[in-house]
Amino acid sequence: MEIIGVALFWLALEFATGSAAPCNSDSDCKFGGECDPVRKECSCVFYCGKYKSQELICSWRRYPMTKCQALSDACEKQENVDIKPYVWEEYLRLRSCKRVESTLPDEFCPDQGYCNGNGICIQKRGLTRRYCRCAYQFVGERCQIKLSPEPKAVSRQDHSGLIIGPIPMTALLIVSITILTTSVFYIRHRSPKPIKAEETIAGSTTTIETTHVKIIQHV
Repeated sequence: MEIIGVALFWLALEFATGSAAPCNSDSDCKFGGECDPVRKECSCVFYCGKYKSQELICSWRRYPMTKCQALSDACEKQENVDIKPYVWEEYLRLRSCKRVESTLPDEFCPDQGYCNGNGICIQKRGLTRRYCRCAYQFVGERCQIKLSPEPKAVSRQDHSGLIIGPIPMTALLIVSITILTTSVFYIRHRSPKPIKAEETIAGSTTTIETTHVKIIQHV
């Protein structure tokens, strides 16, 4: 709850950003920025909701933020920012993320094109080794593998533990309708209307009801 409260408070703040960096092409914009062909300025638009987890970090601002939000800041400033671990107890003690110390903090790769699928490229300060923070449905060392969308749940488990999916349900419905139709047909034709037949045998009249096999003789 503390992390959620801090995140909501951070999102409520209004970011003061300076003038955008000039550019002629996308290669002039670092940290994932794109060059606006009309204004000739680096544009930084990030959709942070596409990342699977939104763990908080400490960076150059007083309040904690996500890596995506910190990358957006780096893009707007066109200069790198620190990525330091966020610990709730330490943050309460120091009252500011700026005061959090880190011996070897992470930072963003200036060339964010290293990771595929809009992944975030991160490196250790002073080192060349890079790793990727993948967006949703992307995995791999460089987020090069895209997973198939998860299918919607179309089956349910009944009380007996059997899985009843859409195809068995359709078959069950057809069988039920067939049984019901057959039952109605059988009931209607099982007891047909009595058919009376009169026959004169040796001067007597015999009435036979075929349904009840009842013989009535009139002499």
